[in-house]
Amino acid sequence: MSRARPVRVLVGVAVAVVALLVVLLGTGVLGPSRAERAAGVDDPTGPDDAVGVVWSGESRFVTMGPGGWFSTSPKGDADVLMVHGPTGRQWSMPSFDSPDAITSDGRAISLLGGDVTIISEDGTRVEASARDLLVAFGDRRLVAGEDAVFVALSDEHVVVATCLSTDGARLDEEAPGGRTVVAAVGLDDGRVAWTHDTEVGCEADVAGYRSMAQPEQRYVAIHPSQTRTDVLDLATGTTVAKLTDRTTGRVVVQGERAMRRDGDTVEVTSLRTGRTVATTTCPGARLGNPGDTQGRLSEDGVLTVECGDSVRLLDGSTFVTVDAPPVGKDQQVPDGGSVSHDRLVLTRTGDTLAVRDALTERDLGTVEVPEGMRIATNEPRGRALVLYETKESSWFTGNRLRTKVQVLDTRTGELVVSTDRGLSPGSSVSPDGFVAMSASVDGRSTTSRRSRYREDSVHSWVVSVREVSPSSVTAGRR
Repeated sequence: MSRARPVRVLVGVAVAVVALLVVLLGTGVLGPSRAERAAGVDDPTGPDDAVGVVWSGESRFVTMGPGGWFSTSPKGDADVLMVHGPTGRQWSMPSFDSPDAITSDGRAISLLGGDVTIISEDGTRVEASARDLLVAFGDRRLVAGEDAVFVALSDEHVVVATCLSTDGARLDEEAPGGRTVVAAVGLDDGRVAWTHDTEVGCEADVAGYRSMAQPEQRYVAIHPSQTRTDVLDLATGTTVAKLTDRTTGRVVVQGERAMRRDGDTVEVTSLRTGRTVATTTCPGARLGNPGDTQGRLSEDGVLTVECGDSVRLLDGSTFVTVDAPPVGKDQQVPDGGSVSHDRLVLTRTGDTLAVRDALTERDLGTVEVPEGMRIATNEPRGRALVLYETKESSWFTGNRLRTKVQVLDTRTGELVVSTDRGLSPGSSVSPDGFVAMSASVDGRSTTSRRSRYREDSVHSWVVSVREVSPSSVTAGRR
């Protein structure tokens, strides 16, 4: 019994130490304060204080569309909120209608069970059913597909792919007599304007990943196989170019132009006239990566060709050579070196990046970008350039990946956002200059009858490189 007192003393000391650590952590003496952790940050100044923030709030997700529109699902709200960043306009719809695509004028496209529904801000709904797609195709031996996937938007249509087969099936499945069919549905009336037989089965990934942030376009490339690319006119559904023996990634479509590679030669053609716009040749020529967009480049980007340690940019009908290598696999700008990305040449000296517009040959100034920051090359090229650095941080709740983010305006060279907040990896970027980012708040204890667990909350921000009115920022926040 004489040993009980020392044990109790040690236990008391341990409890006191733990309590002191909790206090120090909570006040920010050791690591971020409680308020900072609640925002998932390392630096209390972040996107909320950036000039480009157009919306912020607790949300389960934010998905960018074109024209400054995005969809989000605020915490505790059963609806999906549609928000226009530049003006702060908002409207909501039930979560089961969560959009698979967004138009530049803020309409939501919902794809459920093969049906295509276009929902407007005033509540108007127009729909083409899966059977409507089948009837328009005209083969009575087939059955309507069980799903549809987004392919592209034009000014008048939403274009989807579906599986038509003898038994009814989904895309990505082998189906008896199945074929993948692309169809255009009118945005105003829901009528099926045209259908296109890809001549391949339902297991073919014709559409691939399609970013919702891409704007409306006249032409789109689809990939029925690894050695075939078809370019469709979205107004009529006709094939304006059929490129065989060319693997996916050797064609980039921008507006009315298509850039394709054949060996060491790159040719840009007009999809409207079929005429050659420009050609260039270099050993080991590669098409510049437009981002994770399935070969689609917006008008805010520049068609580029990688030629070893230099890059060639399309300027009108001629290629301009830039004596800087393309961004490497490490996605970084080396100290004392330069890289080319889209229209910009970035040169690092220590923690400073000099920014130059290679098309206009203008020096846009310098910005502070710490070494280790990477260029987000998978994001669609356009008005915004995202740089990031992701590290693992460990708290009592376990290991988490935390990301620093900087957003650069590719026209002015200005840093719109530069934050050390512990953001979650990944962002949603629209080529017209809007970027969504989020931070996962460390879990808070929640007790129920059956369990005790830690619940995460997500805070999101949308920032823009474009000027917005102060009133829209206030209206856009929740």
